[in-house]
Amino acid sequence: MDRRVWRVLLWAVSLVYLFVLFKLTVLKRPGTVLILSGRVEPLLLAARIQFSNFIPFKTILQYLAGEPTPGVAVRNLVGNVVLFIPLGVLLPAVLPAFGRLRAVTAASFLLSLSIELFQLVTGAGQFDVDDLLLNMGGAVAGWWGLRWFVRVFPVAR
Repeated sequence: MDRRVWRVLLWAVSLVYLFVLFKLTVLKRPGTVLILSGRVEPLLLAARIQFSNFIPFKTILQYLAGEPTPGVAVRNLVGNVVLFIPLGVLLPAVLPAFGRLRAVTAASFLLSLSIELFQLVTGAGQFDVDDLLLNMGGAVAGWWGLRWFVRVFPVAR
């Protein structure tokens, strides 16, 4: 396949991924668009901050204990990791400057933090520092998977 066609295809897949990520994390609840069009109420924001998790591994440990239910725990643990695996693959494939693990980790942290802060401010979700850790873990896993793939299948370069 022509290199230019391959790059356009990678960019298209990346844009679709970002759209799906936005849909699953920001527009996941009905009425989010209404929330986005309103203003931030200080009292509601204070309540959301109060119920946010700023303690690393608190939610992860609760999920590993099967709380609130094993199904919810698995869905949240696996979902937060799997959701960012494509970022770890696509980012270095589309933008070679992100070929280093440190760059992918930083980018995944910033993207995840942006999503979590957006959820906190708008009420479109709940801020949880463990989501940042799980999302970064997914991006790192994607980066390592891409490195493995390129070594096993050198033609993919």
